[in-house]
Amino acid sequence: MFPPLVYFVARARTKSVTATVSDHAGRLSYGLYILHGPVMLLAMGMMTALLGEGWKDNVLWAALLLLAVVVIATAILTYAFDEPARRYLRNLMRSRRTAAKPATQG
Repeated sequence: MFPPLVYFVARARTKSVTATVSDHAGRLSYGLYILHGPVMLLAMGMMTALLGEGWKDNVLWAALLLLAVVVIATAILTYAFDEPARRYLRNLMRSRRTAAKPATQG
């Protein structure tokens, strides 16, 4: 059931706003997966240091704040570091492949 669902969802046409949101969500998904644990631990430690244990009394607001912090940190790292680094490495590999091609005789 799952593979056909993935196939049909991947082939679906979307409107521009939905496509834009989906594109950004897809670009951030791996970073969210990798960073959510460490960023949440850091943020919870900072909240405890600044506010004491009292922040735990309002778990809903704390969870929303942590979610916002994780998403913002992931977006910053994805757009400012990860994507430029991958683009640089891709261009470096492309230029090395081009330089390594033997000259054609004609």
